[in-house]
Amino acid sequence: MRILVCVASSPTQYVGALDSAYKIVRRPDDGFAVEWRQRGDVAREMFVDTLLQDDTYQALLMLDGDQRNPPNILEKLRVHLEAGGLDMVCAHYYRRDTKNVQSLCYELGDGNWPYMPYLDPPTSGLHEIAVTGFGCVLIHRRVFEAVKATLPYKASPVAIAPMPEVTRDYDNFGPDFRFFITARKLGFRLWLDAGVESLHGTTIWLGHKSAQKLMNYDAWASGAYDILKQRLELYGMNNPEIYRQRQRVLEARQRALMEQYDALEGAEPMDKQKMAEVSIALYEMNGRIKETAAYLEWAEKYPPITRPQELPTTKNTPAQELWQNESRAERLEGYRQQAQDLIAELPDAPDRPKPE
Repeated sequence: MRILVCVASSPTQYVGALDSAYKIVRRPDDGFAVEWRQRGDVAREMFVDTLLQDDTYQALLMLDGDQRNPPNILEKLRVHLEAGGLDMVCAHYYRRDTKNVQSLCYELGDGNWPYMPYLDPPTSGLHEIAVTGFGCVLIHRRVFEAVKATLPYKASPVAIAPMPEVTRDYDNFGPDFRFFITARKLGFRLWLDAGVESLHGTTIWLGHKSAQKLMNYDAWASGAYDILKQRLELYGMNNPEIYRQRQRVLEARQRALMEQYDALEGAEPMDKQKMAEVSIALYEMNGRIKETAAYLEWAEKYPPITRPQELPTTKNTPAQELWQNESRAERLEGYRQQAQDLIAELPDAPDRPKPE
């Protein structure tokens, strides 16, 4: 397999990143090109045109000039196309932002946009994903040819353009999301080799190790909540993926609260008032996560409602395990245990002066 390796760079890109691109191990027949005179999206269109005009290339490895890659990255990704027969495979990398760290690999979910980025990106194995960026991805030429065949004459498969059939508006869509969504509709699949990592240049080289220390779970949850609102506008609540994505948001909020709790617990002196507030917030968040899990179970158990006749009634809805079915003694014991669990999480009350 002859592969064209292309780097979309600029004069201001990191020297270390561009240097790593030159050091990538290539086979004698592989091509190599760097474009720094054009914007990244324009450079990628040029690379794809080069690939499609030269049928001696079977695949294109797209890289960005602000990412540092291991020398063996091409060989690690190549094996998936040659031996595994895959269409597209990428390495993992993060968005270039240290204040709001986010993976640029998006979970597949139910296969419909909008997708949720990984909260905990895998670090090994092969995983099917929905979309990624064009910063480090190997794509077989058959995918470019198939996507181009669906477009108007001379339109690029990797151009910025609207996708009203997906978003229901005419706002411009990023070329990476647009390409991978179209490719998936045509039957092609995108895979992440989680054992391969590309470092993104910011004020540091951002990768798994630094991301773990810089992760702001509240900021991640806020961004994910915006994605969730888009899905609600498109599909409403009658969709199991809504509850899966809401769980991700709540789990991120929970982690942020747990970080606050750990920081307060280790502080000297301890802010007992703040500790009580965070403890109660954690207790409530745990309840929301369990509630969402119950909604998800129901959404997966029963098919979506598409006609009025499918609405639940007392005749077609199976009997549920309700709390009223429990004995009074069982209910009281449950309330007592919940109260004890809550008390155990609260800090001790401050000592009060004794009356004289």
